[in-house]
Amino acid sequence: MNFIENLKIKIGSFLLPKRHKKLTRHCSFHNFESAKSISILFDARDEKKFQQVKMYFDKLIAKGKKVIALGLIENEAVFDSFVYKEGMTFFSEQQLSWLGIPEEATVADFLAEQTDIFIDLSLNDYYHFRYVAGMSKSKMKISDNSKEGCCDLTFEISSNKKIPFMIEQINHYLEIIKKA
Repeated sequence: MNFIENLKIKIGSFLLPKRHKKLTRHCSFHNFESAKSISILFDARDEKKFQQVKMYFDKLIAKGKKVIALGLIENEAVFDSFVYKEGMTFFSEQQLSWLGIPEEATVADFLAEQTDIFIDLSLNDYYHFRYVAGMSKSKMKISDNSKEGCCDLTFEISSNKKIPFMIEQINHYLEIIKKA
């Protein structure tokens, strides 16, 4: 990374907690039994990862959940390669501000949704994913430990940083933990 990129990340990382403090969010614990709506953030730049998230998306819908998902793609030219799926939207790297903040209407719509559970399956620490995770108004936020501080439940998965393992951990804990 060059000096300018590092400076952008430092500025963005400095500003995010200030924006996060201004966020109004009603926090509450949810498991799969109590949750009615779920939002998913993911990195769609890899076809295999996209298919894994799409399968999970479909499983959650089959369980009767209202699911929305937001994925990052490389550029707007690849929008056509993604089969339209209701509830699944995308933003591209070209739609990021100079600080790395997503400036697409689909992102604003996604952030405005107050789902019961937010699941971050991006599994990386890029600023734009941290921004979306931090600014989500969901009642309960779940991520790997790279977004610690802006999510309510984080998993240490550095030994197996893959989407199927993260999904397995999320499913396991949200099925065994009972809501009081």
